[in-house]
Amino acid sequence: MSAMLSLDVLGVNVTPLVAGLGLGGLAVALALQPTLSNLFAGTYVITEGVVSVGDYIEMEDGVTGYVVDVNWRSTRLRTWTNNLVIIPNSRFAETIITNYNSRMSPSRVPDLRRGYESDLHRVEQVSHEVMDRVAGRASGIGAGLRAYFGYCDVRGEHVDFWLFVQAKDRLRVLKCAAS
Repeated sequence: MSAMLSLDVLGVNVTPLVAGLGLGGLAVALALQPTLSNLFAGTYVITEGVVSVGDYIEMEDGVTGYVVDVNWRSTRLRTWTNNLVIIPNSRFAETIITNYNSRMSPSRVPDLRRGYESDLHRVEQVSHEVMDRVAGRASGIGAGLRAYFGYCDVRGEHVDFWLFVQAKDRLRVLKCAAS
């Protein structure tokens, strides 16, 4: 500022210099916009703590994988087929994310259905046996955590029921239940 005032006092026209600096600053700002957007979004993703390295996530557009790195510019996922997906943080921060590794989160099996002809007492008994077997095979269920069973709806010729399991690693529990 003092240099421009000195030049003005010496009779040098500083208007073209100020205009040139303004246009140059605008060009630099436009060029840095994606980088700054990723930087601020990366800061948000890291400080928010929504995802951590090792979490299994699914994005709104269907991309799924394990988080292998979160840095200031991008988040990297490793898919089941061992592909590396690099997502700019500006896009990552704006999408809907399902984190399947939320710590100590309950895992609810989608509603199941049996016909009226079924012995509902036996259905409940078998459901508890299966949940106990899964709890024994899956190290993702912590000590003191429980499994719950309940009836939720009667529709037409069916009775709907649900299973609810508390787990440290919901993905492992669901894999054990499926096998």
